[in-house]
Amino acid sequence: MRLMNHALRAFLGRFVVVYFDDILVYSKSLDEHIDHLHCVLTVLRKEKLYANLKKCSFCLDKVVFLGFVVGAKGIAVHEEKVKVIKEWPTPKSITEVRSFHGLASFYRRFVKDFNTLAAPLTEIVKKSMGFKWGSEQDRAFIEIKERLCGAPLLALPDFSKTFEIECYASGIGIKAVLMQEKRPIAYFSEKLNGAALNYPTYDKELYTLVRALETWQHYLWPKEFVIHTDHESLKHLKGQGKLNRRHAQWMEFIETFPYVIKYKQGKENIVADALSRRYALISTLNAKLLGFEYVKELYVNDDDFASVFAARDKAAFGKFYRLDGYLVRENRLCVPNSSMRELLVREAHGGGLMGHFGVRKTLDVLHEHFFWPKMKRDVERVCFRCVTCRQAKSRVLPHGLYTPLPVPSAPWVDISMDFVLGLPRSQKGRDSIFVVVDRFSKMAHFISCHKTNDATHIADLFFREIVRLHGVPRSIVSDRDVKFLSYFWKVLWGKLGTKLLFSTTCHPQTDGQTEVVNRTLSTLLRTIIQKNLKNWEDCLPFIEFAYNRSVRSTTNFSPFEIVYGFNPLTPLDL
Repeated sequence: MRLMNHALRAFLGRFVVVYFDDILVYSKSLDEHIDHLHCVLTVLRKEKLYANLKKCSFCLDKVVFLGFVVGAKGIAVHEEKVKVIKEWPTPKSITEVRSFHGLASFYRRFVKDFNTLAAPLTEIVKKSMGFKWGSEQDRAFIEIKERLCGAPLLALPDFSKTFEIECYASGIGIKAVLMQEKRPIAYFSEKLNGAALNYPTYDKELYTLVRALETWQHYLWPKEFVIHTDHESLKHLKGQGKLNRRHAQWMEFIETFPYVIKYKQGKENIVADALSRRYALISTLNAKLLGFEYVKELYVNDDDFASVFAARDKAAFGKFYRLDGYLVRENRLCVPNSSMRELLVREAHGGGLMGHFGVRKTLDVLHEHFFWPKMKRDVERVCFRCVTCRQAKSRVLPHGLYTPLPVPSAPWVDISMDFVLGLPRSQKGRDSIFVVVDRFSKMAHFISCHKTNDATHIADLFFREIVRLHGVPRSIVSDRDVKFLSYFWKVLWGKLGTKLLFSTTCHPQTDGQTEVVNRTLSTLLRTIIQKNLKNWEDCLPFIEFAYNRSVRSTTNFSPFEIVYGFNPLTPLDL
């Protein structure tokens, strides 16, 4: 099998499936199929691999492969296997029950509620139970045979279309259906055992979702999908202030998927809520934010925007207008009242390129792109409940006041420098951060270094990371660090016409700008670093971007915008 996979690796997943020495070539049209066959046979000839012509079949509209009948319309049960199941006599021993149960289980994906139906048979194959064939076992045996003989035609998955999952939970079992365009692709069911039988209804519904995602994760991870549930409280899981250990473990797994949940009440689908996931916001090379297609469906019944959406059906009015099915207010997308709002707030607050900043800066990020009533209230709620912020941020006030320095007139003309020391040694062996701040724009660069680096090494870092991007500064503010007091350091900048300003002894507050940045840097490190403290160096690019992208209260602009004239894109811009 390794040889076959290696020889045909260029075609796998495109139009070839290989299982040991069986090669299946699939195509959408006859002409395309001929081209695919030519490619495969050419490779086989080149690798000197030979096929048995008597065992080959070409240009078929359906084929038997691995016990299934695969055709253009979908996947079906093999007729010969169905005939065997239909004529299977009533089992007389545990061995015969296991044989039937094994064959039936092979086609369980075709039978809805298979595990619940087969529960009586499953019980008697246990070693502790012994063989006991009663009326329950006989009903289950007959029901499974009838279901398999009339098994539905399952659709083939189309990865260009949206997958849908329906989940159900009962007292003794759970079940789920994987679908596309209301056509079933596979069924899943499981009999509950042990502690799971005592789960409350809410936990059973959530467990059903977890088991379905585990079973079909290879279908669901690449693209956004929809989950249908008749349990309304699942919509509000993210609104809980606290999660118990079991829920937290399940949610950690669920949030790795790009999904949207739809509450199903009776025969009607009410509203679609985009549940939160922190990562996986970017899909394919054409990046876009997932979940926004479903926003269009929510405007009609939304309490905040329904009347405005209906009024703006044809033309713009006031600050609102329609664009590609979305409602827009002053170039900002209107977000209906759904958990999509919480998703956006969490991304703006603690996303991969954000920095767990406070309410004001999080609100500034959201105001650039989105609009909904009472946005500040939602931001305050998320920031207040953020566990990472509570653990990482200090409430100690700074000691004393900072002495103001002359205000610069242009970016990267007057800068300040300092070092953050005493960090754990990173995987690359570095234990300090060289901090350089532009006093005009407040832009900062965080450069990892060694505590033992002398003036020569620091000068090299400065030229490589600062002069390369911004040129040579006119003045530098620094405290009395050994690296800055080095004779070589002073002579070097003297030749460049730079005048060093030194703060007074025991008063690093004189260099107030860098001291503030150092404190912010420390907070960002604590919020972004995960369990492995040695990863702090890998986090520096994220921290630097978050710091320079956030709006400063002194200027009402971000450092990026002051220096470059525009703000760089974040996942929220996509």
